[in-house]
Amino acid sequence: MEQHTYEALRKEARTALDAGRLGDALHALEGLTGAGGQWDNISALGEIKEAYGMMLDYMERGSADPGREAMYTDFVRRAGELLDRVERDRELHEARSRYATVRVTLDRLGQADWTVAARRLVENAEALAAFRHARPADKGSNRVRSLREEHVRLYRTLFEALATGAPWTPAEAEAAAAFLSEAAPAVADKGLLVSAVTLALLHVFDVRKLAFLLDHSLSSCVPVRVRAQVGAVLCYVRHARRLELYPEVEARVVLLGDDATFRAELLTMQLQLLMSLETKKIEKNLREDIIPEMMRGVPGMKPGKSLGLDEATARFSELAANPEWDKNEHLERLEQKMHELAEMQARGADVFMGSFAVLKQRFPFFEVGANWLYPFDEEHPAVSDVLRGKPFAKFITANDGLCSSDKYSFCLMLSHMPDGMGGAASDQLTEAIRSQGIEPDNLPGAAGASAEAERRMYIQDLYRFFKLYRHRPVADDPFRLNLLLTDYAPLRRFLSDDDTLRQLAAFLFREESYMQALPFYEELARRVPEAEWFQKAGYCHHALKDYAAAADAYEKANLLKPDSAWTLGRLATCYRRLGRWADAVACYAELEAVRPDDTRLLLLAADSLIRLERYDEAFARLYKADYLDHESGTALRALAWCSLLTGKNEQAARYYAQIVDGQPTADDYLNAGHAAWLRGDVGAAVELYRLSLKAAGKPLAPTDFFDADADVLHRLGKTPTDLHLMLDLVNRAAAAG
Repeated sequence: MEQHTYEALRKEARTALDAGRLGDALHALEGLTGAGGQWDNISALGEIKEAYGMMLDYMERGSADPGREAMYTDFVRRAGELLDRVERDRELHEARSRYATVRVTLDRLGQADWTVAARRLVENAEALAAFRHARPADKGSNRVRSLREEHVRLYRTLFEALATGAPWTPAEAEAAAAFLSEAAPAVADKGLLVSAVTLALLHVFDVRKLAFLLDHSLSSCVPVRVRAQVGAVLCYVRHARRLELYPEVEARVVLLGDDATFRAELLTMQLQLLMSLETKKIEKNLREDIIPEMMRGVPGMKPGKSLGLDEATARFSELAANPEWDKNEHLERLEQKMHELAEMQARGADVFMGSFAVLKQRFPFFEVGANWLYPFDEEHPAVSDVLRGKPFAKFITANDGLCSSDKYSFCLMLSHMPDGMGGAASDQLTEAIRSQGIEPDNLPGAAGASAEAERRMYIQDLYRFFKLYRHRPVADDPFRLNLLLTDYAPLRRFLSDDDTLRQLAAFLFREESYMQALPFYEELARRVPEAEWFQKAGYCHHALKDYAAAADAYEKANLLKPDSAWTLGRLATCYRRLGRWADAVACYAELEAVRPDDTRLLLLAADSLIRLERYDEAFARLYKADYLDHESGTALRALAWCSLLTGKNEQAARYYAQIVDGQPTADDYLNAGHAAWLRGDVGAAVELYRLSLKAAGKPLAPTDFFDADADVLHRLGKTPTDLHLMLDLVNRAAAAG
C-alpha cells in the first residue's frame, strides 16, 4: 500500500474511533488490514464486524438489549487495539524508525523475549552475590568485572526488548510483577524495567502495562514506586482520551487515591513536572542573560558551550570577592539574577541540564538508550574505576541534586581526563571533604534519597532522554503534552482540596504561568471569597491583557479590602486601558487621600482629567506635581501640553521655552512648534519642527509627521491644508540646512 493511502486510512480510522463512529472506523480498518496481509489482524477485524453486525440486527428488529451501550464500547476498544497492532506492524515493516530497527535487530539475534533477559539478570545477580560472599575482599577481580559487564549487556537487552515489545499477554504481565518481587535483582534493574514499560506504553497503548504501573505505584521500594507513579501519570496523560473507554483503569486510580501518601506524592509530582517545563527557560536565561552579563563584567571570560550554573556561580564569587568590582555597574543586576537562579534550584528547578548536555553528546555511553534511564550505580563498569581512583568524585555522585544521567556524565568526564590533569584539584577536594569530618571512602551513596528527591532526579532523567538523546522518540515525548494534572478528571479529585489548590496556584503564579494559575484563583475565590484571591485573579487577567475581567476581579477585591492602595492602583490602570476615565479619576482620588504627595498619582489623575476635558481640576494637580518635583520636568511637560489643549497659547509657549532651554527631546521640539504655530509665530514653529527632525535623526519630515497630533491641531483651528502647507515649509527649511 502506498504511504499516502495508508496515512489517509489510518487517520480516518483513528479520527472515527476518537469520535465513537465505529462503522466508519471498521471500514477504514478493512482497507488497512487487507493491504497489510496479516492474517491475525484480518481475523480480529472479522470477529468485530460479525459481532457488531449481530448487534445491529437485534437493534433493527427492535429487540431490547440493556447491554448494548457496554457492547458498543467494547467494540470500539477492540477496534482501537486492532488499529494499534496495524500501526505497529506497519512501523516494523517499514523499519525507518529507531524503534523498528531495534526491534528487527532483536528479532534477528533471537533476543526479543524480554523475559529471558529478566531470568538471566536474576541469575547474574545471584552469581555475583555468591562470589562476593565467598571472596568478600576480591572486589575488583576479573570474575566480578565479567559478571558486571554481562549485567550491562543483559539490562540493555531487557530494556530494548521491553520498550519495543507488543502489548502484553497476561503471562508477560505476571512475569514483570514477579521480577519486581524477586529478591536477587538490583533495585536499579527493577527501576529500569519500570522505565522500559513506560516507554513502551508511551509508544503503543496497552492497558495491561498501565495496570502494571498503577499496581506498583504504592510499592515499598522507593525507586520502583517513584518510577511507576511517574510512568502511570505520564501515560495516563498521553492516552487520556482513549482511557475514557476503560472505566476499570479509572477505578484503579480511585483506589490509589484512598492512600494519603499517594495523594501527597501526586501533588509533589505535579509541581516537579511543571518545574521541568521551566528547564528551557532556565537554559535560555543562563545562555542569553546571566552568562553574557558575566562576560561583560568579568575580564577574560569567554563563552563556552557547556558553561552552566556551577561555573557561573564560581565566576560570580570571584567577582564579588574582588574589591575592584565595587564600581561595576553590572554587579547589582547580576547578583539579583544569580539569587533568582539559586532560589529556583532550591525549589527543584533543573539548572544543570545545559552544563551536561554537551558531555552527553560526546560519550558512546549515551548512544545506548537504557543508560539514560539506568539509576546511578557506582559499580557500573563505565564509572567504577573512576570512583575508586578519585575518592572526591563519590562526594559529587552521592549528592541527590544531580540526576543519574548527569552523575554518569560527570564520572565519564573524569575518566577521560589525562593523568596529569585534575590531580591537584582532586587532592584539594579530598582534603576539603576530610576537613568536614567526612572520609571520602566512607561516603554514603544516594540509595537512601527521599521519594521527593528520587522523583525529581527521575523526571530530570526522563526530560534529558526525550530532549537530548540522539535517537529519542520525539512523537512519544510526554513533556510536549499538557502536564497540568487537574485537567484530567480522575486525577483532579486528588488535587482539588483548598490547600492543594493554593500550592498549585502559588507555584504557577510564581513561574508567571498566568493562564494556568487563573482557574485556580477563580476556584479559590468561589470557595472562600477573599481579597487576595480576587487580587491575584485580577493580576492574571491583567497580565493576559483581559482588562475588563481584570477590572471586575479588582473591584471585588476592593469591596472585600477597600484600604488596599495596590488594588486601587491596578484598578485605575485597567480603567485607563478601557477608556473609563471617570472611574480612573475616582480611584486616583481615593489614592490621593492616602498618598497626597505622590507625584506619579497626581500626573495620572491629571491625564485622566484632561481626557474628560476637566482642565481646571487637571491644572490643580499638575501645579502641585510640578511644585513637588520640578527637577524631573515631567509635570512641566504636562502643564505645557494641557495649556496648549486649552488654548492658553502664551502660557504654553512660556512652558515650552523652559523645556527647550533644558534637555529637550524630539517630541519636546515638536510640541513647542505646535505652541509657536498656534500663537501665530510660523517662523519659530518651522525652526522648532526642524530641530525636532534633527533630534530624531531624520533628514526630512515624513508624510505622517503631524498625524499623532492632527486631531488636536484640527480642534484648535488648523485645517488639513494648513498641515500640508506646514509640512512643505518644514521640509524646505530642512533641505536648506
